[in-house]
Amino acid sequence: MQGRSVEQRAALSKAIVNELAEMFPLLPRIAANIAEFEQATYFNRAMMQLPGPRMAPLGMPIGTD
Repeated sequence: MQGRSVEQRAALSKAIVNELAEMFPLLPRIAANIAEFEQATYFNRAMMQLPGPRMAPLGMPIGTD
């Protein structure tokens, strides 16, 4: 979510690329870009109110009494 400064995002990008470059020295190009989600507009499936029983990842119902 949002909250990191430009300097923090730049440092994180650099750290990620440095680590990946050490892990994969033969890879010619490695890049990173840190994108911040705007909390006010962020939405995902878990936030949906769907009718019927909710299902766990393995297909087991959740919270059925």
